Amino acid sequence: MADLDQYQKNAIQNCLAHCRIEQNATLVPDAEQLTQLAKKILAKSPWGGNLSNYDVWSLIFEQLNQLQGKIPIDYSGLLKDVPDITELLDEVTSNLVQHFESLPRSFFVFFPLTGLPSIGTKEIALTDDIGIIDTNFTDTNEEQLAAQSDNEPLLATLLKRKTSSTSDNRYVRIKVRGYSCTQREGDVISLASAQLKHFVFTSLVTSTFTQESFTGLARTELPMLVSATDSIGDSTHDYPIQSGLAFFLARLQPNMQSLYFHDPQMKTTVLGAFRKPELPIEIAEAICTQFSSSQGFLSTPRDEPNNVRIKAAIEWWVDGMTNENQTISFLQFCIGLEALLGESSDNLGRNSDRGVTERLSDRYAYLLGNTQSERESLRKEFRTVYIRRGQIVHQRETHLRRSEDVKARSKSQQMLFNAIAKEINNLKKAQKIQYATLT
Repeated sequence: MADLDQYQKNAIQNCLAHCRIEQNATLVPDAEQLTQLAKKILAKSPWGGNLSNYDVWSLIFEQLNQLQGKIPIDYSGLLKDVPDITELLDEVTSNLVQHFESLPRSFFVFFPLTGLPSIGTKEIALTDDIGIIDTNFTDTNEEQLAAQSDNEPLLATLLKRKTSSTSDNRYVRIKVRGYSCTQREGDVISLASAQLKHFVFTSLVTSTFTQESFTGLARTELPMLVSATDSIGDSTHDYPIQSGLAFFLARLQPNMQSLYFHDPQMKTTVLGAFRKPELPIEIAEAICTQFSSSQGFLSTPRDEPNNVRIKAAIEWWVDGMTNENQTISFLQFCIGLEALLGESSDNLGRNSDRGVTERLSDRYAYLLGNTQSERESLRKEFRTVYIRRGQIVHQRETHLRRSEDVKARSKSQQMLFNAIAKEINNLKKAQKIQYATLT
């Protein structure tokens, strides 16, 4: 956190003071003052490196909205000339100064999980920053939740903002520290999206969730909103989700073949006091238990040396899974393999493709193979996929046309998944936690 200089504080007050009040007490900032304010705020770190002009302008408009209804309806002129406005103007200025100086601050980003049935409880806390929440859990109702807005502001906000297009009740809630949630391309949404991908991959590799295919739901019926809420509660924004990601998230279901619930009242069996979960609350507990072994991996910062390659590869895998263009999807899986297996010095240019492919195929083979024959088979598998990658990149092809191409995409998806799973297993070797690979 940093303090604004006095010239920046003066710029905020001047911008507010010179807002025009037009018909029906509508407040309109002066364009020149607004531009100068953004310039002065962004002239100093950390705001200049993390906020955009649009972010600054959005904060000004949000504060101006707080003044609606506090100005005489028949008044026109500058805000600074409104009778008895000094105290209110100082308060709004102070709010903006405090907001800028509080950055980075915590934000909560909510991604819909429409395929997940009720979990029978308000929240499954998976890590300190990632949880699954249910706004329609069985031990209360929506009216009670909304009435608890002082204690449950985030849930109450979600409930009040439900529409027919966001009728889902389960969300992955991700907490991040950032500077702004006013833009989908901003740091808050980017950080949360990366953590969402780590959560999704981990849920699949631990067999906590599985991807169910469904044919009865048209993509246009999927909820397409991501909600980003300031932890202090003074800023909430909604964004449409890319349709491929929405479809991918909607297919996530608890993997009932691998989830087990500890029932203390059950007689001991070959599984101990464990059985398949039946009630929503039992599913929630089983999910939490299954995820417990991954808390450390999910909680470790992305730039931690042992995790940076793995988490980058995970993000490329999810990008490939959610991209509706099959050719780009195939290339994203290949980039994921390069992110996981490559080195910063590797040059993937035309003249060195063969050498890089050989190095990557060797690393892939030794990562997954246990015997010489297995490694040779894995090398051949890798080279076959990368020959097709080179043809697409260098011949500038735009479509996967032949059945062999579709097979290459599917193979690269499986290869990257298994390689990431193996690397995670290596990280957790001390705990002897092993995850199944795709077959």
